[in-house]
Amino acid sequence: MKGLPKIHKTNSPIRPIIIWQNAPAYKIAKLLSKLLHLYIPLPNIFNVKNSIQFMNDLTEISIDKNTRLASFDIESMYSKVPADELTNIIKFIISQLNIDDKLMEKLILMTHTIMNQNYSEFHNNFYIQEKGLAMGAPTFSILS
Repeated sequence: MKGLPKIHKTNSPIRPIIIWQNAPAYKIAKLLSKLLHLYIPLPNIFNVKNSIQFMNDLTEISIDKNTRLASFDIESMYSKVPADELTNIIKFIISQLNIDDKLMEKLILMTHTIMNQNYSEFHNNFYIQEKGLAMGAPTFSILS
């Protein structure tokens, strides 16, 4: 686990991020992330991928003295994702896309496996993310 300070907030609280590279389901999570992006593409027209894309997008916008930028922060977004409903949501989306039943079963099984790996170790103690998703897994950004 590592901590990322939220310097834009009062008292700079720490956002815990789970380091997944050594997690048992890391390779499954990477594969699931690729498959979800491939079979369930999500448009990035209303969000940014990272700070570099954000800066590149800003350079393409003509800005005058009346231009205003608004940034909306969702408080505790990952921990508020209804993790117990994710497989049903994925099933619904896949059924709308007419994806093969065997592939759907594999995606659901992989998602279920990843959701059951929602824990971390810190100083020889194990912690379970009781609600939502922990930050740091390769799939959790697309699942959120």
